[in-house]
Amino acid sequence: MPAPRPDQEELPRVAVMWESFGPTHHDRLRALSKAGFDVEAIELSSVSRDYQWERDAGAEYRVRSLDDTPGGRPGPRLAWRLYRACMRSGARDIFLCHYDRREVFAAAVMLRLRGRRVYALMESKFDDYPRSLWREVGKSLFVAPYNGALAPSRRSRDYFAFLGIRRDAIELGYSAIDIARLSDAAKGDPKNIAFSKRPFLIVARLVPKKNISRVLEAFAQYRKGSKDRRELHIVGYGPLREELEAQAAKLGVGKAVRFLGAQEASEVAKAMAGAAALILASTEEQFGLVVIEALAVGLPVIVSSNAGATDVLVRNLDNGIVVDPYDIESIMRAMAHIGGSEEVWQAMHQRALETAERCDAARFAEGVARLVRRS
Repeated sequence: MPAPRPDQEELPRVAVMWESFGPTHHDRLRALSKAGFDVEAIELSSVSRDYQWERDAGAEYRVRSLDDTPGGRPGPRLAWRLYRACMRSGARDIFLCHYDRREVFAAAVMLRLRGRRVYALMESKFDDYPRSLWREVGKSLFVAPYNGALAPSRRSRDYFAFLGIRRDAIELGYSAIDIARLSDAAKGDPKNIAFSKRPFLIVARLVPKKNISRVLEAFAQYRKGSKDRRELHIVGYGPLREELEAQAAKLGVGKAVRFLGAQEASEVAKAMAGAAALILASTEEQFGLVVIEALAVGLPVIVSSNAGATDVLVRNLDNGIVVDPYDIESIMRAMAHIGGSEEVWQAMHQRALETAERCDAARFAEGVARLVRRS
């Protein structure tokens, strides 16, 4: 176990579980280890159902993968494996994501019966989509085994409290990344890119909820009403690529929109460092980790009001602009504000760098520490 800092009491062993580990999960696990926790990292599967993540050895902590089926094969066997892995870790404090999966719920119940302290990790908010009263009542049963929770935003904290977890047992800091990792990855990218050459940037899966179709319409209006010839670059993969390419061509901006496909994390960071603004106009977005990634390299953001990041990180007309994802003109005007003045962009660029630390991975470790010390 890493030695604690002189000003820090020794922290306990913790087990932390996600469905599968990507770079941002490893950021948080490393932050726990750096803070002095003895960390057992458990993933339901070595393969994600939705993301093409790069694998990481995680040398600072122990990693246990329970399955190699994407997302983990549902059923009692996975629940038992999760329970056994948590018990074998020797951790008294256990943090579980995906509280609404039956396998995780079953494991959480068994762990509580064995005297373990169990905490939920969740980004969901009440306003993610229309809610059903009876479905929410059912969900409240799924959070019953938990002693507390770690949430990323005020709206997520309110939702946890609505489901029945005591408000004073809910800490913020869940959605966080290693700011230094992103800053380092962006180094070496030319800093003298002409402002007019910096593209708008989307980094997202090409799926309906990311609302890229409306962004394309807004971009077409922007190009039509402005002398600015900057491009729109889209990094990501998904089933809508051909449809979106056809839409861009139909709107007359096919040559100004570049679909770059999946990119490694280091390449994404460099793309962000060379862009004018990140656009995340999702109609459904629990938090939006990509917003932190953008701010970490000084990239102003245009973000949907649905994103939890707007609660704790984005300040309107300061480091970004909050938009109505259903209002194409709102998105277009945000592009015009940031893209129309280099002076405005420079000010927002500087504020982006200054505010990114609010969601550094160290905040995750601090939230975990507050929970385990309170119990």
